[in-house]
Amino acid sequence: MKRNKNIRTYFLVVWMLVLLPSVTFALDAKSILSKTQALYKDAAKIEYSSNYELFSGHMGTDLTKSYTGYYYRSNDLQYQKIGTSEYVYGKDFFLTLEHEEKIIQLYNAQKSTTEQTDVSAFLKLCKSSTAEDKGNHYLVTMTFGSAAQIPVNEIVLQIDKDDYHLIQMDLFYANTSGLSEEGKLAPAEHLRITFSKFSVKPKDHSELLNLSKYIEKKESGLAVQSFYAGYELNDNRLK
Repeated sequence: MKRNKNIRTYFLVVWMLVLLPSVTFALDAKSILSKTQALYKDAAKIEYSSNYELFSGHMGTDLTKSYTGYYYRSNDLQYQKIGTSEYVYGKDFFLTLEHEEKIIQLYNAQKSTTEQTDVSAFLKLCKSSTAEDKGNHYLVTMTFGSAAQIPVNEIVLQIDKDDYHLIQMDLFYANTSGLSEEGKLAPAEHLRITFSKFSVKPKDHSELLNLSKYIEKKESGLAVQSFYAGYELNDNRLK
């Protein structure tokens, strides 16, 4: 469960930075990122698949973790799958499914991690940014100061030149302060997120956003649907 939470944390940091007001970046990067922001913000529906690869060391090729993912949004309702975990941001609920632990958690509605967030503190942390034309995509590099309050010191984005959707993100994390199992200083990490099958006109998958797909009401109370037989259900909603 912890490893999936780590991936979600990385994803949150990425999205907060991608959706920053574009005034923080140099002219070329500003123009490109503003179009990417508009694409994701204005689309009524979005769908894409993703692949997460975590490497040991900034330039290392030692793959330590790998996950696949899927994302679907219809207006303000969103579904996200990362590895063996699922997250449903419904109209009046938030649901998490941890398949390894066989636990379903039900909460009051929450804002999704991909919504634009007030991260004004980050605006002062971006030391520089560059944009390069790589033929079929733009390469945008953002560098952050050593005093940054975020765990990354560099983010590299590949952005499609036709419609400005994200093709790939590379996050380079500062040296970690934790210790490895061997008692040595844990190395810095590099997370690569690759996106595929991006669409702003996806097929309807509204069933993923309905609570009834996962939980049913019975006279005795809430129960998991038969597909999730054997799962523990925890209702954490505030009454």
